[in-house]
This record gives sequence, C-alpha cells and structure tokens, in this order.
Amino acid sequence: MVTYFDLRQAAVAFESFTATYNQPEYIPDDILAELTITPPQDSRSARTVIVTLDGAHDRLVEFNYQEFFDTWGATRNINEMIFSGSLRTFEVEYFDLRAPSLVTAALHNHACQGVTFYVWQGISS
Repeated sequence: MVTYFDLRQAAVAFESFTATYNQPEYIPDDILAELTITPPQDSRSARTVIVTLDGAHDRLVEFNYQEFFDTWGATRNINEMIFSGSLRTFEVEYFDLRAPSLVTAALHNHACQGVTFYVWQGISS
C-alpha cells in the first residue's frame, strides 16, 4: 500500500501503475481498514477546511478568496456556503492533505484588515 499527501501525485502514480500492470484491484475503504487495522477515513474531509470570515460587508465583498486560499497550496474546490451580512463562509478543499493544518494554524481566530477568520478542519458538507 502506498499513500500520498497530494491527490494529484496519487493520480499520476495510479496512471503509471495501471499502464504497467493493467488494472489494479480496488479495495473498498472498509475492507482496507480491516486489513490495516485502522479506522476508515474520508480523505475528502481530511483535505477540507471550513472558513468563516467575519467583518464589514464591504470588506467581504472585495475579498479575493481564491488567491488568498491558494497561499497554502493549490485548491481543488472552493464552495461558498453562506454570505449574509457580516459573515461569509467557504468550504475549501485542497489537493494536499497537509494544507488544512497549515490554514488552521495560520488563520483560526486571526484578524487581518478588519476581517476575523474562524477555521474548522476535517468537516465536509
């Protein structure tokens, strides 16, 4: 079994493996967990953070969230969940499993330019 931090690197390795060895056998997460004696893990939630921005409405409208979240690594997907008044909440999914921890450490309860950030890791909608 081989694991990767970055989903893109895993996809490249998988394509290379299948080109060389035909079709590998897929093992469902629950069976893999039994074989390795580890609890099943939702890899999407491990790559995801929920970020709530709290600040003046004008600041939240101007906020360039794509460029900002890419600071910690390439984002796979960004979904705006809520934008109401002074709150704006995003679900940010990264390719790299390490990025959510970096985002959480850097941003949780941090204020910048009149906006306060609240971050929850390992939750996906």
